[in-house]
Amino acid sequence: MYLSENEIKELAQNKETVLRSFLEKRIPEGYYLDYKIELSRKADKDEKREFLKDVTGFANANGGNIIIGAQEPAEALALEDQLIGILDGDKIAHNLERLASSSIDPRIPGLRILPVALSIGGSKSRYAIVVHIPPSLGRPHMVNYKDEKGKEHKTFYVRHTESTVSMSTHEVRESVFASASAEARVKDYLERMEKDASQYFIESSPTFLMQAMPLLSHVQPWNVLGDKIRSVLCDHQRHQKYEPEFALMCYSTSATLDGIKGEGSGNNPNWVVEVHRNGYISLTYKKEKKKFDDSEEYFLHKKDCNLFKAFCDICKDVIAIMDSDSTYILRCKLLNAREVVLLYSSSWSPNLPDKKGPYGKREMIWHDQAHQVGEGFEPIIEKWSIQLFNAFGLDGPT
Repeated sequence: MYLSENEIKELAQNKETVLRSFLEKRIPEGYYLDYKIELSRKADKDEKREFLKDVTGFANANGGNIIIGAQEPAEALALEDQLIGILDGDKIAHNLERLASSSIDPRIPGLRILPVALSIGGSKSRYAIVVHIPPSLGRPHMVNYKDEKGKEHKTFYVRHTESTVSMSTHEVRESVFASASAEARVKDYLERMEKDASQYFIESSPTFLMQAMPLLSHVQPWNVLGDKIRSVLCDHQRHQKYEPEFALMCYSTSATLDGIKGEGSGNNPNWVVEVHRNGYISLTYKKEKKKFDDSEEYFLHKKDCNLFKAFCDICKDVIAIMDSDSTYILRCKLLNAREVVLLYSSSWSPNLPDKKGPYGKREMIWHDQAHQVGEGFEPIIEKWSIQLFNAFGLDGPT
């Protein structure tokens, strides 16, 4: 992939300078990149089908970018001549989004089709269209398209060097196996890290374990020992968003065999954050007993949902800094959960919370969530918050 996730975010804000800076690198067409002066208008080509072919071809390989409205760089071609643009590019981009949504099966997570207004063409507004196709674990993706003559096209394509061709039976089979093996690899790593997390809190205290793991392996291991990752772990501004106990501001960081970890204050901190070189992020958070109605118990409350927000904030910041372009799987568990009870406010006595529980089961397990490229974390936070209350027979936070 040549266009980074940060560059894609800036292009989504219609920043022409980002596109021009990329074109100045003079990167030729290849396995990850394709230039098109315009959509195909050859008599023997269906431009919609060709677009779907190119997009699925990249998705079924390792992702890539298509720049529509630009010529491939050549030694004698100046940048101003390379960037041509197309008329009505904003409308065309919208139509291409609808086409991809309806004619690619399954849909490609994180696919972005971005019109970028260009300062050329005089009074006529011209656009380049940047198509960003991230690596996909949903592959193989099939073109499922009916042309204007009513003929159906159902074909798998894959990108080979500088061309896109139909996938062979062997390639389709290998693509399916690769997706399955990647999911198995992620689950295996999450389970192994769960066992390792017990080294921090081996006593019987209820402990949240939150994990995030990329579905696709990074080409190069992350450098997680630099100042940028440490600044995320030691972020003082999280105190302004959440109550102090959920700010998760590390008071110390140290290198580990897998990457880096940060811890809360004291000789026996109640939480630990880890970031590994393979993109793995985790939070281990131990609950403590608190007094309520003359008794000490392990309590959960709707304010505990701030823990989900804080963890997702860390994930968002780390992923942005490392410019990750991968779908993530997020997992949440509450270990040693038998004794926890839930405090919730009833409508008739909002100042005196009612109590549900104890939970009774050894673990509270949330549904795994997928975070796609370009999406926010808010839907995951909301689902986990609702499921926390569902575990005690309630519809959601009150």
